[in-house]
Amino acid sequence: GVVLATARRLAVPVRSQDASARARARSAGLRTPDHFFGESGPAAYWTLARTLGHLRALPSGVSEFMSHPATFDAGLAGSRYARQRETELVGLGTPAARAAAEALGITLCDFTAL
Repeated sequence: GVVLATARRLAVPVRSQDASARARARSAGLRTPDHFFGESGPAAYWTLARTLGHLRALPSGVSEFMSHPATFDAGLAGSRYARQRETELVGLGTPAARAAAEALGITLCDFTAL
């Protein structure tokens, strides 16, 4: 598809939200995380409790946490996912989440590490 061809041309990794997408990406020679966690529903997904629970149960390999953390402002007011971003900012961006990851031996990184 277009995404895989573009990623191959640009030599960048791709998001794979399920095993089928991961297999297609890898068969195209693309880098992609081993696991994907996140939700695009209307409720805030990454609360601090959910983040800590996922960190404690992470499988081996590279995991992507899809999130949209932000501070609410006028620019977000028209988005269907606006105030929820503040919850995700707390859930993923607090010292408690970072400390838990460190204590569990989890290395936090971005896509450039793939």
